[in-house]
Amino acid sequence: MPNKTLNFPDAMKLASIISKYFDTVSISGMAGDEFAYDLFSKLTETEINQVVDMLLDDPGISTEHVIISCVEAMIENNFMGMLDTYKQLGFGK
Repeated sequence: MPNKTLNFPDAMKLASIISKYFDTVSISGMAGDEFAYDLFSKLTETEINQVVDMLLDDPGISTEHVIISCVEAMIENNFMGMLDTYKQLGFGK
């Protein structure tokens, strides 16, 4: 399934959501599935909907595929770089 490529404002919006719960240091040693579980267990329903809308082209994706598809899209969009940039701009942890 194709994922969206984020523009800068959307990348910073995603970084603002993720940075509420994680920074690059805290996730650097995590496995992908561990990060995904931790992130999605902490996100509010509104934040989950925002993340899905930002990252996935298919709004009708089945629930069991949402988390892995979002994580794949984050990797494709270099989310670690997004978090670094967000922090360098003076935001986040």
